[in-house]
Amino acid sequence: MSVAGGGIALTVAGSTNSFVTNTPRYSDYVDIPERNISNPYGKQKLTVQLSQQSESQYDAFVLTRQALDYWEEYSEKFAGYPIIYNLSHNHDTPDVLIRFVDSIEECGSDSTDNKNITGCADLVKDVDLIITPVTAHVITGRGRDETLRTLIHEIGHTLGLTHHDEPANFMSNDASSV
Repeated sequence: MSVAGGGIALTVAGSTNSFVTNTPRYSDYVDIPERNISNPYGKQKLTVQLSQQSESQYDAFVLTRQALDYWEEYSEKFAGYPIIYNLSHNHDTPDVLIRFVDSIEECGSDSTDNKNITGCADLVKDVDLIITPVTAHVITGRGRDETLRTLIHEIGHTLGLTHHDEPANFMSNDASSV
């Protein structure tokens, strides 16, 4: 697998909940061309391990589950293949590892000097070889909605989506532009 870091700098106003829980959603209206993409994991059910390395003021498990639920519903449309997630605190061989951290020291080509960077994840780019776990880091200490948006964004990278892909309301690296 070829991976690169993909960070997100968020300047968000408003609630993420309207994007995630209400119907109809932006993601329902976006038309994208059909994609002929192979699932780089080679299986439909992925195990996600949640590793909380930082104290947080909200339930990281619940927020992570909400972000995974979003991608269970929309991965086929936007990534080109369906995914089902099993979320766990402890697993010997997870496919995806989500870490809640106080800071991100390095994130691919994205500058971490920007205080607005809220997450970083491996970007799955090559389906020939994948080395798991693919890792996503999410900064704690942000608001609940911003953290949920960041989780959705970073999990999108683990599915192979870039900052130029739909759904732009989550995958843009400048969420204030959507």
